[in-house]
Amino acid sequence: MKTGLKTRAASLLVTFAIAPGTTMAAGGQFPRAQVDSCASGDPQARVTACTQQLGQGGLATDARIRAYVNRGIAHELLDHLEDALRDFQAALDLDRANVVTLRTRAVILHRHARSQEALADLTRAVAAAPGDATLYKVRGGIYADLGQAGRAVEDFSKVLDTAPGDLQARLSRAMVVAAAGDDRRAIQDFNRILTREPRSRVTRAARAFSLFRLKQYALAIQDWDILLQEDPGQLELVYCRGAAKALSGDGTGRTDMEQVRQQKPEIAAAQAAACPSGS
Repeated sequence: MKTGLKTRAASLLVTFAIAPGTTMAAGGQFPRAQVDSCASGDPQARVTACTQQLGQGGLATDARIRAYVNRGIAHELLDHLEDALRDFQAALDLDRANVVTLRTRAVILHRHARSQEALADLTRAVAAAPGDATLYKVRGGIYADLGQAGRAVEDFSKVLDTAPGDLQARLSRAMVVAAAGDDRRAIQDFNRILTREPRSRVTRAARAFSLFRLKQYALAIQDWDILLQEDPGQLELVYCRGAAKALSGDGTGRTDMEQVRQQKPEIAAAQAAACPSGS
């Protein structure tokens, strides 16, 4: 499954937040506004605020680590990758096994196509905190992006061994398994998710495609019907439902497919590969 890592800020998975009133070693406190502006807000303002914090004497080690990491995140959001990496390294110089620092740097490295370095960071983090499920989810996502399905499934399964209710990990595993060609196994996870979250459109759509590939056309059509009732404008699904109908002997399927060809030929061309109908 291609995680994509979503938007730049959200994909960091964690933003260090320094609680108002954090005590410095010398007994002083960060002003609330300064604390907030280092942990959130405009990236350039965060760089400035974090730099001011780091310039203060007597800053406790954990607070210094947080300031370095927050500044590193802000630098990366400004596309200053090398500055960001210097800040993460400064944080790790203070605590080489800091799990959140390693995890955050790993996400950034992966986003910048330095995935082997990212995996090395996550392996270090797992060694330091083998019970941290988030580490396995992040590493599993990177393995999936790299096409290493077996390792991705192994990591997502480790999460589910201890937290079977983690729907994010279950969906990630199902998507990887389906992409690797084991639709029957993927459907087992899709079914469990939809039992808990019947309105999960991503899960239902993925299950429909797995059902289609298994030639269980009637069940695939049911899923696509539900999705199209909520959003009838999804022409990708209209085309694939049409293909499933056509393969089931329903003549209206050809009409649906032709409708998409007329309205959006590029969508029809793309979906013809995903949902081949033999025509």
